[in-house]
Amino acid sequence: DKVASALNSLPYSWLLIGDGEEHSVIEDQLSSFAGDFRWIKELDQSEIGAYYQSADIFCFVPDSHESFGMVYLEAMSSGLPIVATDDRVRRDLIGRAGIYVDPHDSDSIAAGIRLAHQRARHDYSLELKPFALKTVIAQLDKEFHDLIS
Repeated sequence: DKVASALNSLPYSWLLIGDGEEHSVIEDQLSSFAGDFRWIKELDQSEIGAYYQSADIFCFVPDSHESFGMVYLEAMSSGLPIVATDDRVRRDLIGRAGIYVDPHDSDSIAAGIRLAHQRARHDYSLELKPFALKTVIAQLDKEFHDLIS
């Protein structure tokens, strides 16, 4: 509800991709939305990259107890300015380029989105390095060998 309030206060066009257990809650919140909004509930994974490339920012601010999700890595791969929940997990993942907000404060979220719109794309190469396939395989290999040794 705080994200919907923040979005409703800003003069931008919005795109929500995905669907989930909060479907009916989101529909209720968006029924009073005054801005330009599009919701794509189902999208083929092969198409997602084009949407990230055409976006100006990425905003995902779940409660701190929720996992970080692959969506941050996807947004980082596209170099988008990212508005995220202010917690250690997301700060460690996204790094200094992230814009961190309180997910329970619509003013904080709106301010983060406004700031993100002022930023250019960012090269997240260093932040993404630990998630590169080679790095992950090497780490799994090491953990496996440590386990059986």
